[in-house]
Amino acid sequence: MSVEQKPKVAWVFPGQGSQFVGMAADLYSTYPGVKKTLDVANDTLGPFSTGSGGKFLTELMFKGPIEVLTETRVTQPGLLAYGEVCRELFEDENNGDFSEWEISTSGHSLGLYTALVAAGALSFEEALRLVQIRGEAMQEACIQNPGGLYVVRMETSEENEAELINLVSPIGVDVASVNNGEQFVVGGLKKSLDQLPALLEPARIRGFLLKGVAGPFHTRHMQPARERLLPALESSPIKPPVVGIVGNTKAWVLETVEQIRQELEAQLTSAVRWKDAVLKLRQEGVQRFVEFGTKTTLTDMNPKIIGEGRAEKILTSLGLHIATSWEPVTS
Repeated sequence: MSVEQKPKVAWVFPGQGSQFVGMAADLYSTYPGVKKTLDVANDTLGPFSTGSGGKFLTELMFKGPIEVLTETRVTQPGLLAYGEVCRELFEDENNGDFSEWEISTSGHSLGLYTALVAAGALSFEEALRLVQIRGEAMQEACIQNPGGLYVVRMETSEENEAELINLVSPIGVDVASVNNGEQFVVGGLKKSLDQLPALLEPARIRGFLLKGVAGPFHTRHMQPARERLLPALESSPIKPPVVGIVGNTKAWVLETVEQIRQELEAQLTSAVRWKDAVLKLRQEGVQRFVEFGTKTTLTDMNPKIIGEGRAEKILTSLGLHIATSWEPVTS
């Protein structure tokens, strides 16, 4: 007698860039569970120094100013906390019963920390502690190595990536992310990025500078941040995940504590390969992707990777932003 297979669903969490003033303010005032979780974040992180004195994370999330909220040291804990309360509310709405699903998870860059909380590998408090160190270290690295990111429009085949690396690596520019099948993102110091248009023109490659990016994330220029984060990762009480989780430096299934540490360390100076992570999840049998975040960033990316189905944006009865790719998960 055959056993009916459960549908495989991936919970996914976006990375930095989707923050806004007012995030989670309505949820905090409405749902006691959200207030409890965000109060834990305040207690764990302590006040952030600003030009107008110390302010807790919730005050910066709810009231800004946007100039402080978008600082990497603040943005990263804020988005981690937001993703976690979204997931907790989603669980509450379903009475914590996902027995009909087989859950996997992943996250884009910073989002992997939220995914690790969902997978039971990190406590929320420990994830906050690590992300606080990570955000501060990355912000300091950006000050040491001022630069940014540049979108290169070309099909993301292995052959094209090799060609692109040969072109840009000699001037200190690295591939920073491969988000879909249509473009690469590269990163480097400002002086190097200024050279890119003239360098790419003979190969008939077009692109543009990403505005509002704090620095050359996921490139060799984040090495100071990697070195600062490593001791914290080595001492962190990480546990083996209780559900499948896919990393995005090389799209591998993270099964051991050591693999998780390697992934979190490597992602600071390695490209985020979201395209490969999604394809790996699909290879593992995942049919639905449920995104927890402030926008539908990953949901909009995924159809460009898989080239089938649909991306459907839904708003649950909680007034909570949850996006699902291909099939609605909640009514």
